[in-house]
Amino acid sequence: MSFLDSLNWRAAIKSFDKTKKLSESDLTKITTAIQMAPTSYGLQPFYVKVVRDEATRKKLQEAAYGQDQFASASEILVFVRTTDVVKRIGEHFTAMSGGKAEARAGLKGYEDMIMGFAKSKDDAFLDMWTAKQAYIALGFGLAACAELKIDSCPMEGFLPEKFDEILNLPKGEHASVVLAVGYRNPAMAPLPKFRMPLNQIVKS
Repeated sequence: MSFLDSLNWRAAIKSFDKTKKLSESDLTKITTAIQMAPTSYGLQPFYVKVVRDEATRKKLQEAAYGQDQFASASEILVFVRTTDVVKRIGEHFTAMSGGKAEARAGLKGYEDMIMGFAKSKDDAFLDMWTAKQAYIALGFGLAACAELKIDSCPMEGFLPEKFDEILNLPKGEHASVVLAVGYRNPAMAPLPKFRMPLNQIVKS
């Protein structure tokens, strides 16, 4: 099956088969696709929190209007944006240079450029900007699931502040979006796929 066929196959699954669990190998493939997603400046101002604890998942479900995916999906992936961009830049260049001062010095011009960008923006802009980066990565996670014939559902219907509290996120970290992953409940077929015609989506 081609990649486009896989995208046509995928659907936003509302209820998963609780008896089927993802292998660690497949979860690693999905999270690796997320890791490889492009982001502005390559900065990756987010991380993915894999929530497996049943008590935590129940609390998240309550803060997400009772949606079944939190109880039935094999995995719940919460994309957490990191809005302290100055801190993230420091972490990024420390890792990129391998902690070596000489290598870091060679990256100074690039680091200064990104730092200048971050310091020129207000908190509201950086909050929006980091969320956008997380959504790019979400798309890669969804595509990876489709390629692997693993079901998924992107989810925004939750109380973000409550999620932050439940997950005990520190200051500057916020839940952006959720990706539920698993295998569809055979008793609940997804709705037929509909998309607007291509000439309504692509215009010149």
